Amino acid sequence: MEPTILVAQSPEHLADAAARFCASVISETVNRRGRCSILLSGGSTPQALYEALSRVPYADNLPWAQCVVAWGDERLVPPDDVRSNQRMVLRALLNAVPIPPEHLLMIDTTLPPDEAARAYEARLQDFFHLKPGEMPVFDLCLLGIGSDGHTASLFPGMDALHEAHRLVVSTPAPDPAEPARITVTLPVLNHASTIVFLAQGEGKADIVRRVLRDDSTGQETGQLPARLVRPTRPGARLVWLLDEEAAQTLRSDQLSATMA
Repeated sequence: MEPTILVAQSPEHLADAAARFCASVISETVNRRGRCSILLSGGSTPQALYEALSRVPYADNLPWAQCVVAWGDERLVPPDDVRSNQRMVLRALLNAVPIPPEHLLMIDTTLPPDEAARAYEARLQDFFHLKPGEMPVFDLCLLGIGSDGHTASLFPGMDALHEAHRLVVSTPAPDPAEPARITVTLPVLNHASTIVFLAQGEGKADIVRRVLRDDSTGQETGQLPARLVRPTRPGARLVWLLDEEAAQTLRSDQLSATMA
């Protein structure tokens, strides 16, 4: 699948354009299906998007009561830890919009890693009424990208990249001094209807180029987890939203449009 690559002039324009894009997906999905399920990412670029969505006109006009929110990954830290993705999203967005508490599919970070992964997997299975072997279908999946090509907590060389059946697994952080992570697996990401990567800044330009290049070897693809995110459902979309600095090493023929 060829991704759609959209470029904004600046980080501020990127946050605004991403908010408009996500708002349109949410509105269209609720109008069509009566509910919109969203898989959220941590990171500073998604945080700017969440803060934009927490303000007028999105906070007041979107059908938040029909939204369901889950997290793509989390560090096993206390809920009030500044490294917590859930804490960040609650403060940046969810405390400001009327999503029902039962629609927040939270990760219990007080459990040991494997137990936390199993509990979160069971939470997703129960909420989406999944049969054995089925994957949830998120209407909107938001992802960031690290300078090493990781996305969610799927890091290069980690066993989690090869998981084909589980929805959620625990994985160590690349730095042994950092807390373990909980992450959804590639099959969950690839079952989403709309997958959106967000990246900004000159520091992301090289990895964006490597992930989006069309002449990468199979070996490099295996070393860059973000390249393994490939929607599998008919009609699904893969969209990259970048600012000009993150997009500076891409060819002009790769770009789909410039966003105001």
